[in-house]
Amino acid sequence: MKTRILVAVGAIPILVLIILLAPVWVLGVLVGGIAAGAAWEILRCTEKEMPLRMRCYGAAAAFCIPFFTVFFPTGR
Repeated sequence: MKTRILVAVGAIPILVLIILLAPVWVLGVLVGGIAAGAAWEILRCTEKEMPLRMRCYGAAAAFCIPFFTVFFPTGR
């Protein structure tokens, strides 16, 4: 619990700086990386014997959706 609080104290200011000061594509990379990590973790937890290749496909797809949304937004 203590390490989660320390990580949050360090990560929240960095995240706020990225959101406010960085170019939009950096935010896309950040959100894509978080989505890829979450997809990797959920696939690892749900199916223990899933091939590594399938986990990589899931993580890559989870990264691409927010990343490419930055470059090709709908409504334009």
